[in-house]
Amino acid sequence: MQQPARRKGNIKQKVKYTRMSYNKLKALEGNIEAISTALAIHEERRNATTAERETLSKFTGCGGIKEVLSIGTDTPIPDTMQEAVKRLLSVLSKAAKGNETLYRQLLQSLKSSVLTAFYTPTFLIQAVAKQIKDTFTANDLKMGTFLEPSAYRRFPTSRRYGYTSDGF
Repeated sequence: MQQPARRKGNIKQKVKYTRMSYNKLKALEGNIEAISTALAIHEERRNATTAERETLSKFTGCGGIKEVLSIGTDTPIPDTMQEAVKRLLSVLSKAAKGNETLYRQLLQSLKSSVLTAFYTPTFLIQAVAKQIKDTFTANDLKMGTFLEPSAYRRFPTSRRYGYTSDGF
């Protein structure tokens, strides 16, 4: 979508806006798949395969997936999300291994992330990561570790750490 020209100093500049879409169902399904994969890896006490690392990278938290807040309430969950929510509850139950307190804590953690986690578009992550890399390179610095909340794999020679406040 092309927007009208804007002035930057004496230079007219066309600003292009890209429409971003966020598919809640796809995000929730990616989260479920990632949680299931993480549980399997943890139970088998092994490292993730390349394919599993790709699956794990689909975990985005529940920011923006307001339907998660409806779990266990009288608020109906839309038909399009019901199957995914049932699968999520099944995965949480498996993770809790019969411990009802742990199950409730995991569910509450996901509900909390609806209000505290936010989707970051890939283009923005790439721009920030590129700027960091360029700054290090320009100053002859070697990046040994990199904390990336979105767990984007931009620096293959450095250790990457993803962080999520969810209980997983």
